[in-house]
Amino acid sequence: MKAFVIPDIHLKPWIIDKAEDIIKKGEYDKIVFLGDFVDDWHQEGNIALYDETFERLQRFIENYPDSHVTWGNHDMSYLWWERESGYSDAARDTAVKWITKLEYEHRDMFSFVYRVDNVIFSHAGITRDMVACYNKKKVDLDRMISSLNIGDRSRMWKEYSPLWARPGRFDFYPKDYLQIAGHTPVRRPVLYQKNNLLVVDTFSTYRDGRPVGNEKFVWVDTETKEFGVAGSSDENDIRIQMSAPGDPAYKTGDHVAVCITDGRGEKSIKNGEVYVVDAYGTIDQDEEPSYDIMVDDGTEKCLYKHIPESEICTGLENDED
Repeated sequence: MKAFVIPDIHLKPWIIDKAEDIIKKGEYDKIVFLGDFVDDWHQEGNIALYDETFERLQRFIENYPDSHVTWGNHDMSYLWWERESGYSDAARDTAVKWITKLEYEHRDMFSFVYRVDNVIFSHAGITRDMVACYNKKKVDLDRMISSLNIGDRSRMWKEYSPLWARPGRFDFYPKDYLQIAGHTPVRRPVLYQKNNLLVVDTFSTYRDGRPVGNEKFVWVDTETKEFGVAGSSDENDIRIQMSAPGDPAYKTGDHVAVCITDGRGEKSIKNGEVYVVDAYGTIDQDEEPSYDIMVDDGTEKCLYKHIPESEICTGLENDED
């Protein structure tokens, strides 16, 4: 099954318009929203925009009955009286009215977590900390998802829940499935290989309205777990890296191999040892951890600095010595 994914909306109904234009040009079996329809910078008093956003969502799911919606933390904050950034006292009644109306009229289309074949969709992802709440060595995945989908505030309003988890803070489960989440703004869709987590919140903005991401949509084959950017064949539209900033995959002293490009553009593989870990990237980039690698192989002794995590891997040669 080929699914089209629509990330966080945040009072920007034009995102749904843009998605529909692309959907009409392709062949998709399922459309999945990742929640957070409400709240945006400086829009707390714009009640008409809350109405407009939900009205647009309603028209879309009525026109595309193969749609599914996973709720986000901003959406549920209105039902659970939880104040957070962007929360609007003035818009609370409007948000609650629309959320309850849509769930009543299209009950099977809404949940916190949604699994199709080998892919799990949610606003923020399922973490190992969330699984640990079930106090079992082996958890039945579908039973757990069913339990999460009837979860209340006491269970779901947690930093490790599918409403709130961040890829730099938690380990995600299960890794034999591909998880797709929004919630964390990214410059382009990012696959964190360590957790098999694809983060696609590319439409968020800074406080001054500037876009954070490239405003691209992702599609995924739910059986093969293959994915790509809708309407694009440019492999640079998606970033693949080992782990998220703040969650480095390697530690000081690890033996690694790294591909080095010299001043003439020639590439070579160097084997060395992690000397410095910068968990939050460098001054040049903050999308992934970086490392200083000490290469001391008898032919050279050199510290290669600011190597992005995606450019290194565990060094087997050194481990075998």
